[in-house]
Amino acid sequence: MTQEQKEAGCTLTNEELIERAEKWVHKLAQSGGKDWCLRVPVDFNNDPDMLFIELCNRLKALTTPPEVSGEKEDELWEDLAVAIGEHENDIPAIISYMKNNYSIKRKT
Repeated sequence: MTQEQKEAGCTLTNEELIERAEKWVHKLAQSGGKDWCLRVPVDFNNDPDMLFIELCNRLKALTTPPEVSGEKEDELWEDLAVAIGEHENDIPAIISYMKNNYSIKRKT
């Protein structure tokens, strides 16, 4: 395995990752866990432990709120107040307004 492959980690799409993780769950259930394998060197796109860890990491990234502090936090609250004022109780419009004005990355 090259250094680039190690740094790239899992390169599967979400759909591919889910499909492979589900296959492993079924395979492990049918074999009573006997089919569990760990490869050396690690294969991020096929090893069950790496697939399950990647699945957890992606889920955490989706459920962890972004961190905003200082002046950016003040700006964010001000813009949210503007969005609410412009769109009243239209939650999808408020979310759309905020997404269009902010590119907030979630912590992984």
